[in-house]
Amino acid sequence: MRLISVLCLLMVAPALSAQEALPKRPKLPRDADTNDARAYANAVRIDARDFSTTPWDKLHDAYYWAARLEPNVPEYYYARYVALLNRQPDQWYFEWINGAEYVMKSKTAKLIDSLYADAVQRAPFARFDLPCRDPGLTAQIKDPLTAGIWHYRRDCFQFAVQKLREALAADSSLVLTRLTLARALFFTQQYRDAAVEIQVVLDSLRARDQKYLGQWYNSKEFLERSLALALLRARDIPGARAALGRALTEDLSYYPAHATLAQIAMDQGQIPMALQEAELAVGLEENDGVLRYDYGVLLFRSGKIAEAEEQFKKAAELEPYWAEARRQLAVTLDRQDKRDEAIAAYEAFLARAPKRENVRIKEAQDRIAALRPGS
Repeated sequence: MRLISVLCLLMVAPALSAQEALPKRPKLPRDADTNDARAYANAVRIDARDFSTTPWDKLHDAYYWAARLEPNVPEYYYARYVALLNRQPDQWYFEWINGAEYVMKSKTAKLIDSLYADAVQRAPFARFDLPCRDPGLTAQIKDPLTAGIWHYRRDCFQFAVQKLREALAADSSLVLTRLTLARALFFTQQYRDAAVEIQVVLDSLRARDQKYLGQWYNSKEFLERSLALALLRARDIPGARAALGRALTEDLSYYPAHATLAQIAMDQGQIPMALQEAELAVGLEENDGVLRYDYGVLLFRSGKIAEAEEQFKKAAELEPYWAEARRQLAVTLDRQDKRDEAIAAYEAFLARAPKRENVRIKEAQDRIAALRPGS
């Protein structure tokens, strides 16, 4: 049951990617900025019409370094997953899709699944952004399910919505197809319809739980969070909060739900609630530098400067290539009149900052000059 294993994987999200050998930084054009994540993301040519000509190994390494430089951009993690999957032989891919045991237990499959889990935990609707590629190719495909999946995989989401709806009209039990439809609807900005489809999946899984007395029970916190994010795009904040509450009913330790609740509370100006949820998220996932950074920002805005410093230091330790974490640490140290430490943090930011951050670079340079003894 591929759906069961995927949903379970999304809940566990094993950190297998940490076992990878560190990829070398791809060579960039001479005038490129090696501190800029976007430079790496743009370093490899992607042939949108013929993926077979795309150098997937190089693309994977480029997006690895993009993610290290800007770990707060979840699309970089998803791009690594796409690259790693596409560099596998066709036969391996089809065996993987069909759940062949020898493939599923391989190190490659575990790494691919881990990367996917990592990406969608960060952002359930992350995707590798490409234009629709030759929608006319499916005109000769009579089966709507096959046509819908083909459209979806070629980023032709509007066409995918039409065909996948036809397939579900013929067989409403296709749960994984309904999830694919939900994603296609989200990508075409039909957020309320996407939420409806996710809710149908949740209702189906809960009915299955009751029918089989727990034999096929699946944790549903990931789907509830996905529902919440669709509802947030549809501007249904109460509905989103309710979905996140159900996610935490499924698993109180599901940190992405706490992190999303923190963001909602912050956007609503409910700072004490935001701090509480962010603290819970960090406590449950201590080694996530982005969570640490976000919590530090909340603490800083709340006037809890010393506590913010602790979080920014940890974020910089966990994500040593991330310039923004160093900048926020420098500003926090500066606010506390820790002159020498602030100078060191500003210098660490300047060593990592992409050139496009010219305003913040100038601010850091000015602060270093002002903090130097004798200035």
